[in-house]
Amino acid sequence: MKLFFRSVIMLLITITSNGYACSSSSTPLLKLNVPASLTKEQATQQLDQWLLSLSAKHATNTSKPEPTLELINCYLTEKSVSSPKLSTVAPALDNIASLIVNAQTVEQRDSAIISLNRTVNRDAGSGFVQFPNGADSTIEIDLYQDFVNSICTDSSSSACSEAFSLAAHLWWFAAYYRSIPDFYNDENIISSLAFNDRLNKKWLSYKNDTILLWPQEVLLNSLVFKQQERGFTKPPSYKLLSLRPSIGLSYLSDQSHHIQPTLNIDLLGIYWWKYGGDNGVTAQSGKGLATTLIWDGSDTAFGLTYHHNPKWSATIAHGKDNDLVLSISFQLAHWLL
Repeated sequence: MKLFFRSVIMLLITITSNGYACSSSSTPLLKLNVPASLTKEQATQQLDQWLLSLSAKHATNTSKPEPTLELINCYLTEKSVSSPKLSTVAPALDNIASLIVNAQTVEQRDSAIISLNRTVNRDAGSGFVQFPNGADSTIEIDLYQDFVNSICTDSSSSACSEAFSLAAHLWWFAAYYRSIPDFYNDENIISSLAFNDRLNKKWLSYKNDTILLWPQEVLLNSLVFKQQERGFTKPPSYKLLSLRPSIGLSYLSDQSHHIQPTLNIDLLGIYWWKYGGDNGVTAQSGKGLATTLIWDGSDTAFGLTYHHNPKWSATIAHGKDNDLVLSISFQLAHWLL
C-alpha cells in the first residue's frame, strides 16, 4: 500500500514539474458547507470553527476529495492573481515535495523533509499559515487579517464567502503538505521502534542467556566496554572473567583419594559467543578460556579452563611437583545469581 501511495505521488509530482494545464474553473477543492455569501462576523465564526475542528489530516462537517499536489498547485496559481502573496508559494511547495519524493538517498529525503517542516506551518491560536517563498525564505499569511478582515464587511457578500473559502483551503494545504513528511516519517518511526525492540531483546539476551557475572566482573566489564559516541550502543559479544569462583569435582594425581571436591577460581579469562535466532538478537551457546587456580583444601594448582557453556567448565592444571589435576566445575553464578 505504501509503495502504491509513493508511486501515485511520484506520478503527480512528475506531472506537476512538467508543466500541466490548470483548469480555469474556480471550483474549490473542499466542499465547504457555507452559504454563497457571508458577512464579516459570519466568516470570522466559520473560520474559528474551521481552524479548531480540522485535525492534521481530516476536518469535521466537510465532504471533500483528497487533494492532490497537482490540484493544489493549480488552485494556488489561479488564486495568486487576486492574492499576490501566493504567487511564489505554489512553485516553492512543488519544489520541496519533488525533492522528498525523488530523493535518491535517505539523507537527501531527510534533508528535504526538514526543509518542508521548517517552511510549512500553521497555528490555530493566531490563525496564520506559513509557506515557502523561494529558496531559504518563508511567507506568513494571516488568514483573518489578509482575507476575512480585509475583504469582508458587515454586509453579506459572495466576495466574503470566497475569502473564507481561500483561507480554509490554505489551512488545509498546510496540513496536507505536512502530512507528506509525516507519511515518510511513519516508516522511520516504525523502523526505530522495531530497532529499539531488537536492541532491548539483544541486551536482555546478553544479560540472561550468556555466562552470568559476579559483581567484580560487572565492574571490570563496565570499565573495559566503551559506549558508542553517537546513536544506540549494541551489547558486546564477549564478557571478561575475573576472580570467578566455582565448585569443582577434580582428579588429583598426588592424592590417595584421587577424586575430591575443589574450589576453582578463574583468575582472568574471556567468554564469547555469537548472536542468532530471530532478527539476530539471541545469544547462542558460547565458549570461553581462563587461567584458573584450583584449591583442594591444602594444595593449589594452576591451569587452563575451558568454559563449554554458561553452566559448567573443564580444567587441566599442574600443582607443585608437576602433579596433574583434571577438574569439572559447576558455575555457582548460574545457580546463585
